[in-house]
Amino acid sequence: MNQDPISQSRNEVHGKGGWCILWPRKKNSKQSADAFREKLGAFRKLTKSKAELTFVNAPFRVADENDATQSPSPGARGWWFSRENDSFDALESSDVCKGYKQSLDFVCRFVDETGFKFDGLLGFSQGAAFVALLCVLAQRKELPFDFKFAIIIAGFKSRCSSHANMYGDTNVTIPTLHVFGENDKVIPKELSQDLARSFEKPTLLVHVGGHFLPVTGQQKSVYLTFLSNIKE
Repeated sequence: MNQDPISQSRNEVHGKGGWCILWPRKKNSKQSADAFREKLGAFRKLTKSKAELTFVNAPFRVADENDATQSPSPGARGWWFSRENDSFDALESSDVCKGYKQSLDFVCRFVDETGFKFDGLLGFSQGAAFVALLCVLAQRKELPFDFKFAIIIAGFKSRCSSHANMYGDTNVTIPTLHVFGENDKVIPKELSQDLARSFEKPTLLVHVGGHFLPVTGQQKSVYLTFLSNIKE
């Protein structure tokens, strides 16, 4: 029997506060909480004096993108689907938004049941799109918890029709750092730029690479400056 997603994520918590890390299943890569944690090794080391990081598993298992008929892989996770066959395409407009409400309820229950107070959220790719939606809901006072900032890596606006009203004329005032690559072939930089325009005074970190979180000398100073400017 599959473990309850809340219990599974709770078992993978590292620390008791700080940031909640939200991530998706990256295209062409099956990622579990532990796999993504390892990929953030340099970033975790950089920020260890500033925060404890809590990793939260996305609730839905995802089948191989090249064969949607096969059983979901234990390591492949997603926050919602844009197709009825339980697949997702960030570039495709869709009336399907399967699983989004369950994911929202899942995160709210996770925060409530763990009792943690999170300062910020970090999301990557679809997880970044999900974090952006959480920022909008927080701005509207429609979440049962709050947070001070968000780091959005390779983010984009959801193209699900039910999310169209989430990107209105009122910019989100929550401080955000948007990180994206000039040569990202999964989420084109134009999508990340468009998302950033939904936020008031967003901080942008544009790197020359692709679909990943860079942590070189130049980027390190951007991360640390952004975090230092967050009000206590």
